[in-house]
Amino acid sequence: MKKYMMILVSLVLAFGLAANSHALKITIDDGVGGLDAIVMENDGIGLINFMGSYGDFAFVMTGGISYPDFDGENGKPKLHLFAAYSGVGDMYITLSDTYESMKPSHFKSMLSTTTSGETSLVTMIDKVVMAEIGPLTGSTGETVRSNNDPLNPDLYELSLEAFISHDKVGISSFDAEISTVPEPGTLVLLGSGLVGLGLYSRNRKKK
Repeated sequence: MKKYMMILVSLVLAFGLAANSHALKITIDDGVGGLDAIVMENDGIGLINFMGSYGDFAFVMTGGISYPDFDGENGKPKLHLFAAYSGVGDMYITLSDTYESMKPSHFKSMLSTTTSGETSLVTMIDKVVMAEIGPLTGSTGETVRSNNDPLNPDLYELSLEAFISHDKVGISSFDAEISTVPEPGTLVLLGSGLVGLGLYSRNRKKK
């Protein structure tokens, strides 16, 4: 958590916003329309953030990182949302980005939280739910794998929607992520290769 906060602060201060073809967006709202939503968009370096207050949450610091825009990580799409906040009430934080010419069909959704209330997560591809995690309480985490093909492999949207609920004033934080995982065939090939390498090493030792 601290690592991503440091990345967020240092890069925003150092680089500001740069031109990019993707549409990274973060939205904060109360889910019932009682408060005006905060919407921020960044066609920049795959990084977006918000720091301030929202409703009865006196402090909200949240940010999102989109790969491979941010660091070209293996050329695979990955979306990461993190936040720290204090206050009372309910709040939704949604992060979304579009991806071009990438066709992964196996995704991993992850939520890790330390909360004095409850935290839940819904991950989606093209508005279709891939995974639902939570509500989680205390210090815990959960990972869910899913098999979802994008409706249009040449241009599709990934999104993370975190729901935070505090029935009393408290301080909480979370990390949430969508990332790709190797397809079953790839895992079989990798496993076979490792077995073969193990047998080769064993035979060499016998000689």
